[in-house]
Amino acid sequence: MVDGSLAEHAPGRAVWGTGVGVPGPVEFDTGLPVAPPIMPGWDGYPIRDRLSRRCAAATWIDNDVNLLALGEVRTNPAAAADMLFVRSAPASAPV
Repeated sequence: MVDGSLAEHAPGRAVWGTGVGVPGPVEFDTGLPVAPPIMPGWDGYPIRDRLSRRCAAATWIDNDVNLLALGEVRTNPAAAADMLFVRSAPASAPV
């Protein structure tokens, strides 16, 4: 998926950094998912380290909702004053 995206959108260009949002808690210091409820088998998986090596670039990992809220604030700073960001879980996700 990474190779296809780079080939389509940035052929021959260097990757400066990557960011990944995952649907579960992330330990910020290590970039490791922590018991993600809808990602069985990904607890402690080194997403940041693997992607950083793969792309030869800095990589940041965080919870998807945190990143969605950050994106909203960055594109519309006035929203930060009164923003509540809620993401609904898929019907198959455990509650």
